[in-house]
Amino acid sequence: MTLKDEKAEITHRQDEPYFVEVGETGCSDCGAGRTYMVIGPDGVAIGQSWEEENEAAEMASRLNEAFYMGIQKLDDTEVQRDQKAEQVVELGQALGNVLMRAGVIAGDRPLTGPQLLSAAETYCRNPTRQKKVMSWALENFGPVAANRDERAARLLEEAIEIAQIQGLSISLIQRIAEHVYSRPPGRLGQEIGGVAITLDALAENAGFSVEEEAGHELARILALPKEWWKRKHAGKVAAGVADLSATGKEPDGN
Repeated sequence: MTLKDEKAEITHRQDEPYFVEVGETGCSDCGAGRTYMVIGPDGVAIGQSWEEENEAAEMASRLNEAFYMGIQKLDDTEVQRDQKAEQVVELGQALGNVLMRAGVIAGDRPLTGPQLLSAAETYCRNPTRQKKVMSWALENFGPVAANRDERAARLLEEAIEIAQIQGLSISLIQRIAEHVYSRPPGRLGQEIGGVAITLDALAENAGFSVEEEAGHELARILALPKEWWKRKHAGKVAAGVADLSATGKEPDGN
């Protein structure tokens, strides 16, 4: 994400942080929009990195803190304020990328300073979807939900359900399983990425949005009572396809 060469203008009052309009964004990936940023009480651009989620959350937290603390230094010279305007351009690039990559804001619509702060606060306070899902699983199924073999089995079950919808035969599923198991195991992180990419391709081909469908499904499962999930899980245990042990790779008691 790059910014066009437009001089940032800074205006502020004693009782509030000041917002800096850093110009139009020209981004090959996310379109273009007008970006507003905040200078903290020490006059330094807030935020350093957008590579990791926790760093992005920390940036959002610091941004939110600056909003409530306000600006304390009001005796800057014009040169100092110009220097701060240059600093904020880098912040505009970093924070804009953070919020767009997180799906909190779009790159094709303008945001005012307060709107940007609100978006950053939302990103900071809300856990990621995968954390929400894991919390839900632990609450409804107990410690077994943290068993990685169990998680892999549930992923396999969902994949087979998609195959069933598409009319793939059990014999084909068996041949694929035999083919995979004829090769050395891969690396878990890489295979998780492969699952995500393959799912993206399937969704695109079928005319679905992975994000939208995941959001709908999360809302659906959260609305169901715990007793419903207990009954469903008990059925899987009875069928010998759930409650996997950590070492035996088979259902407990078998």
